[in-house]
Amino acid sequence: MLSKIKRSNYRLKILKYLQDIGEPRTPTEISSKTDISRSHVSRTLGNLKDSNLVEVLNPDAHYDRRYRITEKGTKIIEKIKEIQEE
Repeated sequence: MLSKIKRSNYRLKILKYLQDIGEPRTPTEISSKTDISRSHVSRTLGNLKDSNLVEVLNPDAHYDRRYRITEKGTKIIEKIKEIQEE
């Protein structure tokens, strides 16, 4: 899992953003703050959700779904930071 995240700049950037902000965000908000297109953000969030690295707080909403990083996602980001500091 760790290598999969490290290989994808989008995954890493989105996870770091969600961890840093500490609050749920919509794909549009994430897109504007990370300079990743909204379509890429949405697709990446779907992949991260499937890996249990982010969760959707309002899954029944068709628009303005809010995502936050999970504990598993936070642990992955912390591990990547440790490796980068070595």
